[in-house]
Amino acid sequence: MRRENKKKYTSAIAIIEIEKKLVKVLVDSGACETLIRRDWVKYLGMNKFIDERAEVPEDLKGASGDALGIRGRINLKMKIGEKEIEWETWVADELIVPMILGNDFHDKKTILNYYDYTWKYMGEKVPFVIEEKRKMREIMTVVAETNMMIPQYTAMTGFGRIVEGGT
Repeated sequence: MRRENKKKYTSAIAIIEIEKKLVKVLVDSGACETLIRRDWVKYLGMNKFIDERAEVPEDLKGASGDALGIRGRINLKMKIGEKEIEWETWVADELIVPMILGNDFHDKKTILNYYDYTWKYMGEKVPFVIEEKRKMREIMTVVAETNMMIPQYTAMTGFGRIVEGGT
């Protein structure tokens, strides 16, 4: 018997740290490789470290079968919770999120607990959220007392109050 998923939850999203910056990642058990979007490599100040000579496998394509615009590979030092990991990652022009952690990264090292929404990676627990596929590209609005810009898909800590209903 097949059941329709009416909520259309498709994505486990977590926050990791790269180069002392917080990055939104998709923990994707359906992706075979780990990828980072090229504009995020630039944001992290690591453009010069892309190895553009890396041979791209012919079968490395997006979920729809389309080419991802792979530009090379980069070695990233990431922090998941308190655990530091170094991983070689493909650099792509187009991704729906800044980074996709594929099976090469988390195979047999990851547990996604949908009961308490924690991602356990090699013993390190990190919270994650579930996002609907159609909301993956939505832009959120933050109203602040000071004039500031928060790039899409970043996280920050702040102090303040939640104003409900816009009042």
